[in-house]
Amino acid sequence: MGNLDDYINAGAVRRNDGANGSAEGESSLESTPFVKWPESERAFVVGKVARLWDGLYGSVAEGTGNVTIVVTDHSPGLQGDTKGVRGPVVVGKEVNVGCNPATLKETVTEADIGKVLIFAFDGWKEPAKVGGNRYRLFSVLEVPSVVEAPAVTPPAVEAPATEANDGLPF
Repeated sequence: MGNLDDYINAGAVRRNDGANGSAEGESSLESTPFVKWPESERAFVVGKVARLWDGLYGSVAEGTGNVTIVVTDHSPGLQGDTKGVRGPVVVGKEVNVGCNPATLKETVTEADIGKVLIFAFDGWKEPAKVGGNRYRLFSVLEVPSVVEAPAVTPPAVEAPATEANDGLPF
């Protein structure tokens, strides 16, 4: 790291959001980046659902809000974007996934908080009408929680009967 911009590009976030006299008077960063899906290749991010929230492009009530997850795995090189500043998605950190695309609508609900979900970008769907826009296809998969096997108590083993004087010194 050589300067402040290196830290910001690596994901450093302003705590005071510029309220206490930053040079610009306003922060260009938010605390949690949105996953920036690649233009062509498939990609995924896995994480534990922390919360759902309303945003500019959708609401939780309509099934098109946003979800914040704590990352447990992701595609190599996957990026996050915070107001135009990009940085790597990092295991253990939070990222947001916007659920407003058609294939993500109503896939995550409040009942999913605490569950581990996989958000997968599966590619593109060509438009049904000539001249229409293609759109991204997504899948959401739930990672089943690991169920512990019940503890098994081994059967009691009885010591073999011995004669009182078997010739052993103990």
